[in-house]
Amino acid sequence: MTPSKDAKIAYCSLAGEKGRSYDLDERRFESNRTTYRLQFTELTPDQNIYRVKGNLSLFDPRNRDKPLSVTTFDGTFRSVDPAPPPAAKTRKGPPMPDPARKNPSIFDQARKGMSSPPQTPAKEPSSPANERRSPAFPRQPADALLTITSGSEQSEIDLYIGENGEISWSPASGVLQDRMVRTTEQIISVRAAARAMLDARELAMAGNKDEAVRVLKDYMATNPGEQRVAHAEQTLKRLDSLAEHGAQIQAFKDASGISPEMVEARKLAIAGKKEEAATVLKDYIATKPGEKQVAQAQNLLKQLDSLAAQSARFQEFKDARTKAAKGAAGDGQTGVPGGAGGIRGPGSGVGGLGGPKGMSPGMRRSGITPDPSTPNRP
Repeated sequence: MTPSKDAKIAYCSLAGEKGRSYDLDERRFESNRTTYRLQFTELTPDQNIYRVKGNLSLFDPRNRDKPLSVTTFDGTFRSVDPAPPPAAKTRKGPPMPDPARKNPSIFDQARKGMSSPPQTPAKEPSSPANERRSPAFPRQPADALLTITSGSEQSEIDLYIGENGEISWSPASGVLQDRMVRTTEQIISVRAAARAMLDARELAMAGNKDEAVRVLKDYMATNPGEQRVAHAEQTLKRLDSLAEHGAQIQAFKDASGISPEMVEARKLAIAGKKEEAATVLKDYIATKPGEKQVAQAQNLLKQLDSLAAQSARFQEFKDARTKAAKGAAGDGQTGVPGGAGGIRGPGSGVGGLGGPKGMSPGMRRSGITPDPSTPNRP
């Protein structure tokens, strides 16, 4: 029995009940990616639709506890009418000639009751799998449509009911388009699991095995699920090897004279916090750790400028690659990633740095500049 449109929209509207929350993450891994969070605060049935209200928050995915901005939204759950079939094409001009009259042999065979020559079988209708391989794959009809309006921005989300009753989201337009949707509870569960595993490993490598065992057992007591409990039990069995590995690393640091203060100062300098790095090193030198350690700290103190400059250049390079990737792929006027030689520029070949149009690799190596008045040869 196929459910009616009203039944489908009523079922999908359960996803917008008061208190439900969803995180929509970008499907890329650059450092400047963002996350939107939909938090529903009101669900009101209306004639053939369901109206919702809530908050739309923007987050940095690395810090989901503090939103960058929060705006309110209004939305509606409504049914989706199937798209009308395409209109049949009518042929203009004189009627097509009868093939039987044009070919007497076929006409004679049909008159004598003989079978006609074999004809090319009609193509079978394409399956959804074949349609998905097409570059012009149409938007599939959804069981319900959620429209979100926040300020001047509007987004549409297609909702599909799976065979197991699960409602899947497919953001189709607006600022939420093509984002991966998970419930906020799922995000919190994943972060709690990652934090427990990381804390346990760090404690074990620092020699605090008993504390690591306590962290893992407290986490398993929260009933996070069969798969995550099995992962925690595997980490519990590896605590001895982690503690041994941590002791080896600490012994190497002690033998080489590398201190945690120097490691922290280096991280601060790379992050662009030169003054804080210098303060950490000067405070470390003031403790008089030893002649060798003082010399290493002073040497690192002299390298803070170069570390900060190197980090800035690397960030500029990443920003340039990100900007180039957003441009039209293969556009000769917009820099796009090239081969192993670096970034392609206007008129450049595959790999290497872009040069003026009309320059061959040999001319670029020799430093010869072509005459702008001379047209490029094919």
